[in-house]
Amino acid sequence: MMNKTTVVFFLFTVVFLFIVIAFEGCQTKTERLTKENTIIFALSGDISILNPILSSDSASSAVEGFIFSGLTKINENLEIVPDIAKSWEIKNGGKEYIFYLRDDVYWHDGEKLTSYDVKFTFDSILNPKVNSVRRGDYIIDGVPIKFETDGPHIFKVILPKPFAPILSRMGIGILPKHLLFDKDLNTAEFNTKPIGCGPFMFKEWIKSERVVLEKNPKYFDGPPKISGIIYKIIPDENARFVALESGQVDVSDIPPKDFNRAKKLKNCNVFEYDSLVYVYLGFNLKNEIFSDIRVRQALAYATDKTQLLNLIFRGLAKPAFGPMSPVSSMFE
Repeated sequence: MMNKTTVVFFLFTVVFLFIVIAFEGCQTKTERLTKENTIIFALSGDISILNPILSSDSASSAVEGFIFSGLTKINENLEIVPDIAKSWEIKNGGKEYIFYLRDDVYWHDGEKLTSYDVKFTFDSILNPKVNSVRRGDYIIDGVPIKFETDGPHIFKVILPKPFAPILSRMGIGILPKHLLFDKDLNTAEFNTKPIGCGPFMFKEWIKSERVVLEKNPKYFDGPPKISGIIYKIIPDENARFVALESGQVDVSDIPPKDFNRAKKLKNCNVFEYDSLVYVYLGFNLKNEIFSDIRVRQALAYATDKTQLLNLIFRGLAKPAFGPMSPVSSMFE
């Protein structure tokens, strides 16, 4: 989530874009078959919660992305494309979006997803009794976005004024109203045993050890080609590298300092690609010194980004000048 204060200091501080590195595990064909077509990911930290409107950490978001689906999604070319919504219309000078939902989307418990689930999700985000970290994403200049339904398969978004990021904001995972409408979302058991409509279903979470997902055979976009996903919690970066090298995990990220070492590993595929991830130096604007824009500008001008890129990121990053990746379709 990015509120107005956040935007202010992002624009005047140091921001970097990572080139994320991932690897296919170093193991033989026989070893892979023993895992029954399951992919094992290494996570640097444990998840905190599995509810997309409440979570704020990257580990939880990574897992939620396979359990839940949104109206829209980002494809491999970083373009916004339909997901639960099969299409949409933009009316009233960009202040009204009408989403037409697929009629073949089912929750993991067999119930059918409708526009009422979608409205429930966004209404819950705006509900002050719900501790949603996403609330600011759906308030424009202090005015909350309005959400309406027109039957079970039409969902409307009414904006106080045109808002370019709205399609990407529609990608948040939708929640099942029939399971949560009478629950306290902040404390519901659902948050640790979620039911979504995405390609994988939650199976188990053993804290500080692993999270296990199994494929959803009735996924609306076709069943996954693998039987499941296991996330192993490995906080130490050296231990993650050893796990990758020994075949204990199939996919892991590693720090830039180990990039050249990783390329020399046998039976490993190294994937290097631009991402939307950025690193920034933020200031507490409640501090009298940092509230002065001239101070923030001076620090930004005095920071040698090139040196930081070479020393810390080993050239595996690009300088950025705001909270928007140049590879994003919305950058221009």
